[in-house]
Amino acid sequence: MITMKNTFLLALLTIMPTTNLLAEEYDVFYAGFSFSGNYIDKQTSAKFTDKLLNKKNSLGLDVVSASLLESLKKIKTPNYSIRYGLADLDKGTKESIVMSVALDSESYSIEYFPISKTYANFVDMYFQIMFYNFKSQKLIASIPFDVEITSMSKQPFTQMQILEMIEKFYTEGLLSDSNTRVNAFHSVEKILSGFTLKDKYRFRIGVTEVKLGEKSFNSIPKKMLTNLSSLKNNFAQSLSQRLSLTQSISLVPYQEGVALGSKMKQRFANTDEIYEIKLPKPDFNIELTVRGFKKVLAKTSDVSNIFLYGSYANIKILQPDLDKVYIDARFKNATQIKMPVGIEEVDDWRKFNYSLIKLFDDFSSNITKTSNGYLNNQTKDARKLKIQLENVADVLDKVR
Repeated sequence: MITMKNTFLLALLTIMPTTNLLAEEYDVFYAGFSFSGNYIDKQTSAKFTDKLLNKKNSLGLDVVSASLLESLKKIKTPNYSIRYGLADLDKGTKESIVMSVALDSESYSIEYFPISKTYANFVDMYFQIMFYNFKSQKLIASIPFDVEITSMSKQPFTQMQILEMIEKFYTEGLLSDSNTRVNAFHSVEKILSGFTLKDKYRFRIGVTEVKLGEKSFNSIPKKMLTNLSSLKNNFAQSLSQRLSLTQSISLVPYQEGVALGSKMKQRFANTDEIYEIKLPKPDFNIELTVRGFKKVLAKTSDVSNIFLYGSYANIKILQPDLDKVYIDARFKNATQIKMPVGIEEVDDWRKFNYSLIKLFDDFSSNITKTSNGYLNNQTKDARKLKIQLENVADVLDKVR
């Protein structure tokens, strides 16, 4: 049985449609499915999805684009209509808004469970919903989301089986934890149904820097050390997604190793032409430091062990133009994992990553609904952290 584990669905369900009677109405032109970010090389970063673009339906449309189009046509948006013709670039700025759903990257990994003699096959995918002005090629808004799909098997998946699982996820969908069928673009429906568009934002925010603490390298798999840019991008997008969905904000996409206010490459499906989208310079910078990870045996018995997977990070939000820091604090999370006695080979990294995602979730949700338990668990100076989180809440009010 194929199942899908959606780490973002609970957050999505918390976003209520932000209907605003005074919100301006827009026509948004659908530009199609695309590849984006630093991972413009589809053959290495998105090879499975790239192969699926060669599979056409009866109308000659690739199966990925056809599924996305079907999802988009179900959506009732708060203050804009999605059009499927060509944008009139001879008109003004508001008549040139286009939207695309872009895949940043995808990756496959596997974990073996010796007790049941089964393999867990994982595929992680990182997407962005992008609004930009096609006439000026300037980004208007970007909403990131990521998904994880899982399938159990007696043998490791072949390349063909991985491709079939991803195709099924894009098209007919996979079973979620709640036993409902969900496809890759279910989250697009949820997000856009509650997203109010503006053609201009007075203030911008985004992750501008990701650092890896010295202790973090003890837990990062060797194969990931050869591409730290990809890992940093995934960390940045994980934090951005939780902030975006929990706080209903748009963030400037993270671009590792390039200057602020630069360009983001985008390539649409079924074409080799590359577009460069101009990214606005964030007014508020988010600097993330992943300090490290730690695994601790918390409890043991004859049949099972309970481990705590700890993640540690520092989050700093500042306004460079005013040389003002709103928060600069350390955060931690411990995720409890129960394992049968006798397991020798464990994929600790995936569990560390789950712990870090939970850290981002808790940080994002406690900005506006801060609990005393959360404050006391994070620091000895709860009052200071509460003030800093209130400062962040004020910042997010400005960027909405």
